[in-house]
Amino acid sequence: MRLRHNADRPDEADVYVRDGGRLNTVNGFKLHALTHLNLAAERGVLHPGAMCVPSWLSCHAIVYATRGDARIQVVENRGRKVFDGRIREGEFIVIPQFYAVVKRAGDQGFEWITFTTSHSPIRSSLAGRNSVLKAMPEEVVMNAYNISCREAHQLRWNREHDSLIMPPRRQQQYEGGRAAQ
Repeated sequence: MRLRHNADRPDEADVYVRDGGRLNTVNGFKLHALTHLNLAAERGVLHPGAMCVPSWLSCHAIVYATRGDARIQVVENRGRKVFDGRIREGEFIVIPQFYAVVKRAGDQGFEWITFTTSHSPIRSSLAGRNSVLKAMPEEVVMNAYNISCREAHQLRWNREHDSLIMPPRRQQQYEGGRAAQ
């Protein structure tokens, strides 16, 4: 039985977004020994200004910052914000199951490892191509968030090309008729 796995190989990333970052997941399928412990891990790298879309896990998690910093927001399953702050290298945060989390990397980027209490955690995202909001009827989204039909449509479809990681938006300044970056 194999007991070791390298989760820091960019060529084996489960999610890779150019200029955004990557996620490497190690679960019971990649390292069978984790099924006996009912644990999994995720290695994440975000480039400066990039963010992970809001999502929640089906299990508890501990996020440990290994490099850089990030602003992290955590919202409980009833919508109350329970954490909104910076996590820096050497710090960790506990995320209860089903609590929504969003991470935005600081100026130096952000790297972390997450340990979960399931060997096969399920992630549900609130934005991007696999958003749970897309599966809901527009009327349900309208009533749940008390928004117009147009706003519900935008909420469900505006980020359909994004995955779990969004690169930073480039802000262009126009000087003399040409774009400067």
